[in-house]
Amino acid sequence: MRVESEWGFKEWAVVCEAVARGIQSILLRKGGIHEHGGTFTPEHDRFWLFPTGFHQSANELAPEFAPLTEALASRTPPAGTIPLREFVRVEAVAWLDREAQLDRLAGKQILSRETLAKRFHYRSPGLYVLLVRAFVADVPATIESRPEFDGCKSWVPFGRLVAADARPVLDDARFESIRDDWTANLDGLKARTR
Repeated sequence: MRVESEWGFKEWAVVCEAVARGIQSILLRKGGIHEHGGTFTPEHDRFWLFPTGFHQSANELAPEFAPLTEALASRTPPAGTIPLREFVRVEAVAWLDREAQLDRLAGKQILSRETLAKRFHYRSPGLYVLLVRAFVADVPATIESRPEFDGCKSWVPFGRLVAADARPVLDDARFESIRDDWTANLDGLKARTR
């Protein structure tokens, strides 16, 4: 299928890899320094994952997922380019406002519990969780790196539509199972389904 967006969502390259492998179907976000008031807003529902190594560390991952960083070491794009391989469609959004709710994310993402808690408490308690349907491009779309892409922010405007042919990471039945689990485990949170 053809996917397209003029927006990128900055995410650790290792998380992008986990999404591409079907290990993770959620994205977590607090807010970046360069966002209005330092607060993230889930304003786009279809976008490319924009891989970054900024702040990425194998020590921040649950131990069983640390080897994912080794898989990325052999994949170095040409200088000045950014490969866009993972495209996502947001299916639901939840706002976690109590640390105990982080336990509901166990086994659903690759970060360690300590990293989750650190993100949750950064500045003020709370964390967005986005359930996403992922698609992967067999031939990544490539964009040129630009200075305005730098900095600690979630959203990156490309200034043009970036398109590619992509296939779903998970088949319909597997994704429906994940969505059902989301509904059962995150029910009652400040959430909305798109």
